[in-house]
Formats: sequence, structure tokens, C-alpha cells
Amino acid sequence: MSCEYHFLLFFRQTMFSVHDQRALSSHLLRIVGQRLAYVILDASESSERANRLSRLPTQISSWIKSQVL
Repeated sequence: MSCEYHFLLFFRQTMFSVHDQRALSSHLLRIVGQRLAYVILDASESSERANRLSRLPTQISSWIKSQVL
């Protein structure tokens, strides 16, 4: 079986055992935001960073900027 199948199976089992799904969702969204910030804002050249941010809606780029630790 594929790795994706095992991950999906683990995810489904875990979701049913989580009592506070709102808190879990909030934490996962924060992690996603931090990873996006790392990928988008970690460009070595400021022109590349500006190019990446300019392709996003204003609300999303502001949110990503706010995720920097």
C-alpha cells in the first residue's frame, strides 16, 4: 500500500480521537502559514520575494507575513 494511503488512514483515525477539533484546526493552520512564510519569504533576492508575494491576494500575503516567527 502507498504511503499516502497509510497517512490518510492515520489522519482519519486521529481525527476521531481528537476532542477539540477547532483547536487542532487552528494549530494546523498556523503550521501551514509558517511553512508558506518560510517558502515564500525565504527567497534569497528581494525581487524574487516581491514577485512571489505580488501573485497572491492582499489578504493572503498579509496573513503569510504575519506568520513569521
